[in-house]
Amino acid sequence: MTLIKINPLSAEQIAQNALDKMEELESGQMMTRGEREAWIVLLKATAAGQNVTEQQLYAANKFFKKLKDLDDEMAILRDLV
Repeated sequence: MTLIKINPLSAEQIAQNALDKMEELESGQMMTRGEREAWIVLLKATAAGQNVTEQQLYAANKFFKKLKDLDDEMAILRDLV
C-alpha cells in the first residue's frame, strides 16, 4: 500500500489561487462585476414586479441563471482572499 503525502497550501497560496481563478472567470465574460451585479438587480426587480420569485426566475431565465451562478462562484472565491 502506497501512501500519498499531501502538502497543505498556505493561506497565501489559497488567496493567490482564488485571485487567479477570479481573473480567469472574469476574463471569459464580456462584463465587469459591476455590470453583472447591475443586471442581477435589474432582473430581480423586474421579476418581483411581475410576482415572479427569484427561484422561478432562476429556473426560467438562462441569462439570469448564468449571471447568478457566476456571481455566487465569485463570492465564494472573494471569501478566500
